[in-house]
Amino acid sequence: MSSKIIMVIGNLCFFLLFNCVCRRCSAYFPKSKCKKYVNIRNNRVADILIAKAISRDKFVEKYDYNKMSVIGIISYIFLGIPNLCTLILGIMKELILDSKLEYLYKCSVITLAISCIIFLFISEINTSKCVNR
Repeated sequence: MSSKIIMVIGNLCFFLLFNCVCRRCSAYFPKSKCKKYVNIRNNRVADILIAKAISRDKFVEKYDYNKMSVIGIISYIFLGIPNLCTLILGIMKELILDSKLEYLYKCSVITLAISCIIFLFISEINTSKCVNR
């Protein structure tokens, strides 16, 4: 029983790790290569979707705090949704012992890891000439 609890906590940690990648991709950088942004009017939603530590420093104006990059929106679609599905599969795999779930879980983790590497690479290219990184 304790191993199941540890694995569920591990799945939650993986979820939070991959969610941080989405939040990093959503951060606003004044000199980034991608100039397309969406203003989020609700501060609560902006706090959830955008990494505060990255996009809210002395180089970003106060009125730009709630800007979310289009790359961030795309990362939430291609990384956030599979991340949530992987979390659900991981918890179900621990609670219901089924070999089909094990295979699906491994496939989803591999897909998620590849997507994460791609979006980290895209984010790094997007912010390569920014001073405030």
